[in-house]
Amino acid sequence: MNRARLDMNENPFDLPVEVKRSILEKAVSLPFNRYYAEMGGPAGAGADRLAERIASMNGVEPGMVTLGNGSDELIMLNATVADPRGRIIVSTPTFGMYSRAARASGRLLVEVPMNERFEPDLSRLLEEARGPGSLVFVCRPNNPTGNLCDIEVVESLLRETGATIVVDEAYYEFCGDTVAHLLGHFPRLVVMRTMSKAWGLAGLRLGYMLASSEYTARVQEAKMPFNVNVLTQMIALEVLNRSDLVERSVAAIREERAWLARALDGIEGVIVFPSVTNFLLVRPRVDARELRASLRELGVYVRLVDDPPGYIRVAVGSRRENMDAVAALRRLVSG
Repeated sequence: MNRARLDMNENPFDLPVEVKRSILEKAVSLPFNRYYAEMGGPAGAGADRLAERIASMNGVEPGMVTLGNGSDELIMLNATVADPRGRIIVSTPTFGMYSRAARASGRLLVEVPMNERFEPDLSRLLEEARGPGSLVFVCRPNNPTGNLCDIEVVESLLRETGATIVVDEAYYEFCGDTVAHLLGHFPRLVVMRTMSKAWGLAGLRLGYMLASSEYTARVQEAKMPFNVNVLTQMIALEVLNRSDLVERSVAAIREERAWLARALDGIEGVIVFPSVTNFLLVRPRVDARELRASLRELGVYVRLVDDPPGYIRVAVGSRRENMDAVAALRRLVSG
């Protein structure tokens, strides 16, 4: 039975075979026995070249870039270097890794509930963030709700508090809206991105962070050496030079998102929320946990959302996967 894997917010479109073949040919000359790969330059040039490429792409200095083993490592690093007296503040519902990082780093987590439209409670966020040494994670666009909070939320937090504001832009490419242009004005701003979603490299585990050179130096001190392997570095450099691939992929996912949203909205007993990401938040009239289990039996994998309860998150897949998901949901919810 074919599976519709719509539970991890992955890109449904793999790299073209010809690109993979080119990468594999270059991998033959890559020294797997060295911590650093030369890749045409001095020792360590692979990581340096990748950081320089990302810096150039984002209009910042290389000293403002930190590479991570996925965004998860970067989230943990931000929690690790945070003031131990401070608290980690999030607007919920949001990405679960922030709370995990708070627990792992021994920081107190403060959750500020969003309103019924999944908009942040700015006045409460400001009140909480004014505490000494605060660290605020802002998922923008937000996971699992799929919406984009106003940029004024980030600007207000930066202007009216002394907190470090980490904006997670994992789904930036799907909406094109970023706060990175504020980096030069606010040294307490951190912007995180990932190569797992739009770039389709989830299995390679690569994220990057943009921040002031001073903050970046602090994070680099806490980061494990050799955290991004040489094969991932080489593949990322190849893919970053093929921006046409991500442009086509994002365009296709946006088209599929619109199709999937319309199809799900046509199912009686299903409410679909607007999204600017590669997934949709869905509220079924039936029990969400039981629905998730029944969908798995039909080969359709979706994510159960615990906060808020009663929801599922459906990633945008290929047309075949999306059709299978719609047919299964229609059968289980309407039938």
